[in-house]
Amino acid sequence: MTNKPITARSDPARMFMAMPLVFGALLMAAVGLLAFLVWRGGTPVGPRIAVTLSGQCFDTAQPLIRRRVAGMGLGEPVFDRDGARLRITATLPGIDAEREQRQIPIRLSQVGALSVFDGEEPLMEGSQGVESVGLQLDENGAAMAVVELDKDVARALGTHVHDHPDGALTIRLDAEVVAQRPNSALLETTELRIIGEQTLPAERMQAAADQVIVLQHGPLPCAIEVVEVRAVE
Repeated sequence: MTNKPITARSDPARMFMAMPLVFGALLMAAVGLLAFLVWRGGTPVGPRIAVTLSGQCFDTAQPLIRRRVAGMGLGEPVFDRDGARLRITATLPGIDAEREQRQIPIRLSQVGALSVFDGEEPLMEGSQGVESVGLQLDENGAAMAVVELDKDVARALGTHVHDHPDGALTIRLDAEVVAQRPNSALLETTELRIIGEQTLPAERMQAAADQVIVLQHGPLPCAIEVVEVRAVE
C-alpha cells in the first residue's frame, strides 16, 4: 500500500483556514481599543500632582491645554495663572502612575505641530490642513492615529507621492519622527495614517493615543516649558 502524496492547499484555502486567527487577533485588538477608550473616560484613582508651566502665550494656549487635560482623563483639574506661569493641579488616571507622572507634563507642554517631509523637502508644516484626528485600528488590528486632511492639502500630498514613487514621506510631530510612509503606496484619500514602529500592542496603543491628544485640538501657539512637577496632598 502506498501513501498518496499530500496535496498542498491552494492560496484561497490557506486564507480560509487562517481567517479564524485573523478574526481573533482583530477582535482582541478591538477589545483593547474599547477598554482603552473606556479608561480614558473613567474615574481617576492615581496620585494628585501639580504641574507648573512657563510660557508667553497662555492667553491663547490655556484653552488648548484645558482640552488636553480633559482628553488625558485627569481628575478635578484646577488652573492657577500668574502671568507667564500656569499651574495645573489634577489627579492622575492611576493606570500606570509612574509613567503618567513622567509623560503627562510632556504632553501638556508639547507644541504638537504635525509636519510631512520627503527627504529634506517640507510638504506640510505646522499642522497646516489638519481638520481632525482620531484613533483607529489598521488592517492588522494595531492602533494608529489617523489625520483627516483638508482636501487641497491631501490632493497636493497625493500628487507629490504619485510623481515621486521612489521617495518616502517622513511624518514628524514637532522634531520627532513618528512614522515613515513609502511613496510606492499612493495617497488616494484625505486620510494620513500615522503608523509607528512600536512592536508591542500596548506601546502602539499608548503612542497613538498620545499623538491624538496632542494633535486633536491644534498646536500650541508658542513653546511651553515644564518648570516643576510635584506631588500634592
